[in-house]
Amino acid sequence: MMDNKDKVQKEVEETMKALDGVDRASTDEYFFTRLEARMSRNEEHASRLPGLSWGIAAVLIILFVNTYTLISFTGSENFDDGISEQEITALAEEYALTVPSLYEQEIDE
Repeated sequence: MMDNKDKVQKEVEETMKALDGVDRASTDEYFFTRLEARMSRNEEHASRLPGLSWGIAAVLIILFVNTYTLISFTGSENFDDGISEQEITALAEEYALTVPSLYEQEIDE
């Protein structure tokens, strides 16, 4: 157990010695000024909300489609498109769409 702690301590000391020779990174004197200018430019572009134009376009398209649909259906005078009452009744009976009410049911006694 003591041997394991000695190995860890030795590794820590070697790592610290390796870091002793490391100097601070240096840049040219105008680096910070250029960095601030670039960051402020990016903030200006971010404030324009690029998705806003796509959102407005989508809303306008939906409004146009709804308006067209509303005008085309209210402009037609006959909504049944030539379907007779007999055809509707036959379709309802075929698919069991008629639900008898309590008043229509016969009571077997």
